[in-house]
This record gives sequence, structure tokens and C-alpha cells, in this order.
Amino acid sequence: MKRDIDLFKKILQRVRDEMPYDAKYYEFMEGDFDCTHAMVKYHIRLLASDDFVEAIQSFNGVKIITNKGHDLLELLENTGIMAKIKDHASKFPDLTLSAIFSVAVQFGVEQLTALFHKLTG
Repeated sequence: MKRDIDLFKKILQRVRDEMPYDAKYYEFMEGDFDCTHAMVKYHIRLLASDDFVEAIQSFNGVKIITNKGHDLLELLENTGIMAKIKDHASKFPDLTLSAIFSVAVQFGVEQLTALFHKLTG
């Protein structure tokens, strides 16, 4: 299966926005997204393998989004950074999720640096 950056974003958003604070985990169901349930499970495993979430594989669930996962989601929600990530990922389709995260962080640093220079003139 190919990695889908949009699906990573949707999974993280769903857990952040819809998981009750007192829940032990958020379980994904068939039909949650416009893709197969196998794709969702695969992407949860990828997120878990790079410590973006803590997952319960037997339940197709996510226990928690880690700090690193929240950082990734914030970068993916920035439309300028997301466009750059997609462009970069299309040129290098074998990038790991950790590499995509590193690229996203670099794009974020570039945006902050440009803003800083604009403000300090």
C-alpha cells in the first residue's frame, strides 16, 4: 500500500476532535473514510511505528496522539506546508513518515524565519 498523507491527517484530526477525554481509545470503523478499512489500519500502524500515536492494533484503535503526533498534525493543517509536503513527496515517493515529518518541520522553520525577517525588517 502507498502512504496517503491526507489519510494520516484525517486519522489524527478524527482522534483529536472526536475522542472523548475519558475514553480509553478511539476505534475506527469500516466506512469512516473514503478508503478501505485495511488502508486505515495500515496508516494507524505506520503512525504508531514512528511514535505519532499509541495504537491498539487488535481493536484498530488509537489510545492517544503523542506530542510528536500533535506536531505533525499542526504542520499538516498548515495549507502552505501541506502543499510543499505533497509536492516533495510526489518527487520522492519512498520517503518514510519520519522523513516527511522532518521535511514538514523544515518548511515550518522556513515560514517562521520569513515571518521573523518580515517583522524585524
